[in-house]
Amino acid sequence: MKPLIIFKSRSNLYTKVMLLLILQLWYGKSNSQDGISDTSGNSRSIRLADSLNELCSSIWNSDRKLAMYYAEQALQIAEQSGYEKGRGVAIKNIGNINLFLGEYEKAIAGYLNALEIFRKLGDEKGIAGCNNNIGMVLERKGEYKEALEYYEKSLSFEMNTGNTEGAAQTFHNMGNVYYYLGDYSKCLEYFHRAADYFKKANNTEGRIKLLINLAAVYETMALIEKAISNNEEAIAESQKSGNTYLEASALHNLGSNYFEMGDFARSMDYFHRTLVLKDELGDKKGIAATLKIIGRIKNSLKKYDEAIDYYFQALKISEEMEDRRAVAETMTFIGENLEKKGLHPQAIEYFRQSLEITEEINARAEKLSNYQQLVIAFASMKEMDSAALFLKLHHALSDSLTGELSSELSAVQVHLNSGDKDRHPEIVLYRRALYFAGFVILLLIGLLVFKQNRVNRNKV
Repeated sequence: MKPLIIFKSRSNLYTKVMLLLILQLWYGKSNSQDGISDTSGNSRSIRLADSLNELCSSIWNSDRKLAMYYAEQALQIAEQSGYEKGRGVAIKNIGNINLFLGEYEKAIAGYLNALEIFRKLGDEKGIAGCNNNIGMVLERKGEYKEALEYYEKSLSFEMNTGNTEGAAQTFHNMGNVYYYLGDYSKCLEYFHRAADYFKKANNTEGRIKLLINLAAVYETMALIEKAISNNEEAIAESQKSGNTYLEASALHNLGSNYFEMGDFARSMDYFHRTLVLKDELGDKKGIAATLKIIGRIKNSLKKYDEAIDYYFQALKISEEMEDRRAVAETMTFIGENLEKKGLHPQAIEYFRQSLEITEEINARAEKLSNYQQLVIAFASMKEMDSAALFLKLHHALSDSLTGELSSELSAVQVHLNSGDKDRHPEIVLYRRALYFAGFVILLLIGLLVFKQNRVNRNKV
């Protein structure tokens, strides 16, 4: 039975980790990886830095703290041995972890630093990766135009180097941006291209991401049963592969599906499970999103005071992260809460603040929601001219957002349904190998430091 491909380009992770350990234990002169000549006897340090960087990327979706530790150790060893590529990869990895943790300024600083290193080395794959990840930060901050510009830069390098997996990730990210912009046809076009490339790269993680995001499109089109099916499959596959981040994302979206169906009890169960995982990962953006939708459930149950507490918790996190789309969406929900309480002028103020942000970032779905809420608020105040104005705006935008997307959705789904369902990861074996590898590598670091100190004393 063919094992599931858990991480990028790994056919047998257990064997690979054990091989890395053997390499670390092997002393002797050799050329380092990536064509860098070892002129100072540091080939072992270079291999050790590469191993730590690889371990970091292997676990950042399940253990952020340990991943950060590996990246920091890799950076230290790469700096000591003058291994520039290892230094660039370690800095980029630290940037990735900061991205996941919502530390966007730290992430951007790291990517720019790594980008400069890769440019000096002429490493086009590294350049593409940094541009893609800068785009991800900008996307999360709601700076969609700028995000697309960086994704385009990344894509040009990925196509030039034939990096199938990198191209798949970038096409996928561009699809996400068009989803947020409310251009669902364009979104599905890029998801379709991503599905092609993920299939070529045999990338299970990418396939799970697309399942989750297509489910979001299905929910937008009120095709809830299809959304549920995609999310349930994503949960099962992410659990098999040990990807906690994607499991949490799929659980959140499944909770959203049941919320849309009016099954609040089941919805709350999924959101509580989501919060546990997102808290373990330190996923602030994800925590804010889940708090926000729990607030919506409380609002639907007419528990308005409880609802607004959740909204303000979510708003605080989103403002700290400068996530403008999330801020706008939360302000709309706060306005809706105030509207339910009969506080129409206060509600209108929140809707207007939200609308101002959505117009700046061109988040059309959120803009549509504000138009709808403003119609209700002005009609409740018997200000019919204003209500009529926003009703007209709502109809115009609604017509531009809705289109016949079923055939495009089906085309993408076909690629995702062609995955090998019989592949199963030996996740327990993998975890044992990984943590054993981590222990031995830390031991090796100690031995290396001891050896270097002894050499330094002999030099004195």
